[in-house]
Amino acid sequence: MTDNSNTFFLLRHGQATSNVSGLIASADEETRNNPSRLTELGIKQAKIAAEKLLGESIDFIYSSPFKRTMETASIVAERLGLDIKTDKRLSEVNVGVFSGLTVEEYGDYFDGKNRLTTAPNGGESLMDIRARVKDFLDYLNSQHKNKNILIVGHGDVLWMMMSILSGVEGEDMLKTPYIENGEIKKFS
Repeated sequence: MTDNSNTFFLLRHGQATSNVSGLIASADEETRNNPSRLTELGIKQAKIAAEKLLGESIDFIYSSPFKRTMETASIVAERLGLDIKTDKRLSEVNVGVFSGLTVEEYGDYFDGKNRLTTAPNGGESLMDIRARVKDFLDYLNSQHKNKNILIVGHGDVLWMMMSILSGVEGEDMLKTPYIENGEIKKFS
């Protein structure tokens, strides 16, 4: 990845209805009548994140197009006085046949399998996610130099992005700390 001295702030969306229910709200959001949205706590988390970002001189906000990330990004953007750019490369992991099932069922699928390279039927692996977020980061670095860029996304997507920004490869990617709802990670 080309280094253009950009500073990246990664923000996972606030707590959403899918986080509370334990159901996967995956890459088929466009086909759902009732997509996962922020809970009351999730709205509070987004407002707290916005306050924390006030002093960071954010230049751009990029977000996944999903409802819960857009709600989070909108709260932050309003407070910072910025517009939001969406990018499908930041979309939630496509879990294929596990869409709409529980997080536990999805996790059980990976027992005894390589989590980095295994993808469920019709879905994507962590390495697939890593490839698309690397492409996105390369794009940002080709467009911006010496900027503070906020990226609002989803757990696994930001997890793989953090491994890239930290220079972590192979199995060590799975040791990268996971990002919690409403949490901000800074990489410069």
